[in-house]
Amino acid sequence: SDLPNLSIFRLILRSMGCFKGTVKPENVAETNVEEGDVEKQCEGSSGSPAKAEAQRCCSLRTKIVCILAGFALLAGAATVALWPRDPKWKLTNLDILDESALMFFVMAFGNGGFKNDTELPDVQFHAGATLENPNLIGGTAASGEFKVLYKDKVLGGGQSMPVAVPALGSGNVQADIRVKLDPALLQEIIADVLQNSLHTKVKVKGGATVKSIFGLQLNCRMDCDIEASVTEIFGETKQAVVESKNCSYTYF
Repeated sequence: SDLPNLSIFRLILRSMGCFKGTVKPENVAETNVEEGDVEKQCEGSSGSPAKAEAQRCCSLRTKIVCILAGFALLAGAATVALWPRDPKWKLTNLDILDESALMFFVMAFGNGGFKNDTELPDVQFHAGATLENPNLIGGTAASGEFKVLYKDKVLGGGQSMPVAVPALGSGNVQADIRVKLDPALLQEIIADVLQNSLHTKVKVKGGATVKSIFGLQLNCRMDCDIEASVTEIFGETKQAVVESKNCSYTYF
């Protein structure tokens, strides 16, 4: 007989919250539900009370699945929209605050370097760069710090000023840079520059904290390999010193 199977089926449905009440025996002709066939339980005529209850339960489960799927889609879309995309920057100005200090290095190239006990002056720059934000939300970068390295040896460092950049927009970030060389490192750079047609490679490492809407805060680290044209430093278009760059970013 199908009656025991039907009673078990109704108990399962009731445990899932599909309906309340006690399980009552039904006429066998009215409850011809095949054992284990859930799909057929969700179909059929509404004339059978057991099938009607099954339909309501299946309908509820379908709605729950749809709602959960919708939340999953929204979460996925939000993740894609808020996931950070790498910014792009371009040097727009590079000003030397003390030209006499730069002339000291011009003489070094002409004379082939300095003695190891020579005290070299610091060279201070003020730089500006356009920062492009490809993200769907804007943010404000706090003051950041960075280092300039030559073959993993520190040439100098600097500090960037706070800057606000709108979503899918751009901003101009300013920075102060101080370069301090010792005679031995300068000799190494001069030899490298003369050997490579007045070009050299440096690395810039730094980072800043970025704050955005809804209290979002992100720490951004930058690591850039830069191909530099040294002759541009002594000309009128000092910002052209950056011939090419390859940057990578990390976020945490």
